[in-house]
Amino acid sequence: TIYKRPFGYVPSPVTHTVAKLDLCAGAVSDQHWQSNPYIITHIPVGLYPTAVETTPDGRYVLVLNSHENTVSLIDTTLDIVIEVVIRLDEFATDMVLLGTSTEPVLYFVFTHSRMISAYYPVNDDPTKWETGGQWELPDEGAIDCEKRLSVDPTTVETLAMTGVPRPAK
Repeated sequence: TIYKRPFGYVPSPVTHTVAKLDLCAGAVSDQHWQSNPYIITHIPVGLYPTAVETTPDGRYVLVLNSHENTVSLIDTTLDIVIEVVIRLDEFATDMVLLGTSTEPVLYFVFTHSRMISAYYPVNDDPTKWETGGQWELPDEGAIDCEKRLSVDPTTVETLAMTGVPRPAK
């Protein structure tokens, strides 16, 4: 049996990078961010990355670059950004990837308009995404953490199940 070593990805808004971590090696502390032995590499991304999601198959990492309103796609085998896959019209404060490996859905939380938007891969291609609708963010699903509006993934999933259906393939 061949076991795949687990890795984690953590955004660093200050350095505009995503750190790839060896999850078998131990914990990462803030004091050792630049010289921590558990960090394998720093991957340059867009301005102020704030959220990171890994696709269910582990092949790609999606990074929300908050100060650019973009999403970068990292190839996990090459540890590089292969392209910007989504350009948002508004400042998003959070990003959540839900669904399955065959039906992934990427959700964005927009603080100013108090909306959640859903995006779906076009023809199951992780480099091409299309919008699938918007929902108003209910007050009971919002988490105000130091004035950064975030959302409980369960709330997003509930809205998704009752909201706009996925576009036809």
